[in-house]
Amino acid sequence: GGIHKFMNQGIVYSEAYHPLGKPNTAAGHVSIATGTVPALHGIVSNSWYEDGKKVVSDTDKHGKKSAEHQQIPTLTEHFLKAHPHNRSYALSYKSRSAIGLAGKNAPAIWFDKKTGKFRSSKKFFAITPEWLSNFNQKHPLLNKKKNTWDLRHTDKKYYDFPCIDNYQYSRLKTLFKSGNLISRAKSPLGFIKQFMLTPDANQTLLDLSYQVIADTFDKNPDAHLLIWIGLSSLDKVGHRFGPQSKEAVDTIYHLDTQMDSFMDQLAKVVSPKQTFYVLTADHGIMPIPELLKQ
Repeated sequence: GGIHKFMNQGIVYSEAYHPLGKPNTAAGHVSIATGTVPALHGIVSNSWYEDGKKVVSDTDKHGKKSAEHQQIPTLTEHFLKAHPHNRSYALSYKSRSAIGLAGKNAPAIWFDKKTGKFRSSKKFFAITPEWLSNFNQKHPLLNKKKNTWDLRHTDKKYYDFPCIDNYQYSRLKTLFKSGNLISRAKSPLGFIKQFMLTPDANQTLLDLSYQVIADTFDKNPDAHLLIWIGLSSLDKVGHRFGPQSKEAVDTIYHLDTQMDSFMDQLAKVVSPKQTFYVLTADHGIMPIPELLKQ
């Protein structure tokens, strides 16, 4: 699928890494966006303390979502200054991911897990754009009544890995029973948090990204667009179940298919010869120590 396209048709930097002492979401995303390290761009962690007061990476002194603490311009900011037709968006389930990539001059769109809807800073949208409101109200995966997750493959050989069913040391017990998700959510917020762990979450974000791209070129056919898409579900799954879990393995299988479909869909809007994709990650994750020992 999509990963095969990157491997087969792209350039692969197999030893690329960020030389960070604290590899987490905010520091990693701003490092990707700026090409520098936290000591220079200023985002040393997801949060830190200055003069005894807690500072959150994506929030300004008034408590509003902002890239105020970033000290180095992002690629987005250079891109927007390069030509008047240039446009950029950053989309993610995490605000610190979207804001870290967008920088100070472009709209960042993130997911509000309290409402189950996507939102953005009022700095860029005094009123929520019609396309975003329509997406929040009408997208079928955002408005489901029940979380579902079918394994991507029916053949058991795709899940024949050591420790894949060992949840003894994970933060959460498996979501699966006989290859299907068990919905354990007991509240609306719990339902939304569980949704963010499933392949539906990545698919929804890719659908929103397509909506942004189509809307941009519909209004400005001469636009050049830089769009950041933070596919966060694998991170959330990895933290809760471990990278060797069935949830993590199957998330990658689904994501492979989803990226492939997204690129094929986008080819109908923008010629592949005018499209450039980059696939990267903000940080890695160690296997659960007890499973690594086994």
